[in-house]
Amino acid sequence: MHARPFGMIAAGLLLPGGIPGIARVLHFELLDHFGKLPTEGRLTVPTWFFETTAGVVVLLAVARRDCP
Repeated sequence: MHARPFGMIAAGLLLPGGIPGIARVLHFELLDHFGKLPTEGRLTVPTWFFETTAGVVVLLAVARRDCP
């Protein structure tokens, strides 16, 4: 019951990091050149997808009203 607001805040903090990152991936077509990226880029691109996915999943799970 008290964890719902904290979960929504945590998910809300993940989304602003992931969504612009995915926009960069799509704009610069980084997935097409993934093998040519430096190590930092190879770690950052999947992190953006994970942040966005985790944020959306947590928001959907925590925002449900029918939870006990």
